[in-house]
Amino acid sequence: MGTPSGIVASNHYNQAVRFGTLHYAILSQMRFPSPVFKDVCLKHFALKKTEILSQCQKWMKEGGPRAGTTARTDTAMTVPMWRSVCGGIEQIYKTIEASMWLEG
Repeated sequence: MGTPSGIVASNHYNQAVRFGTLHYAILSQMRFPSPVFKDVCLKHFALKKTEILSQCQKWMKEGGPRAGTTARTDTAMTVPMWRSVCGGIEQIYKTIEASMWLEG
């Protein structure tokens, strides 16, 4: 605990969890919400837009290799991977009006 290798391992783990959260828990649910929970999910994402986009940008800056490199370890996410997921979330927010998400 607290060793240089432990800190690196912890950071890699955190990157993987954060990336998975953005990719699977947010982006995938925005694109393909479960029919049973669709209304609730879309309303949640509409109401949390500002926080989700802010967190996405923060995690993208903190995660992955620096300055456009594509070096990768077992759990480190590459800059293009982060851009793809965060860009996908941003694109969905741009193409779907918040008022449409809140209907129902």
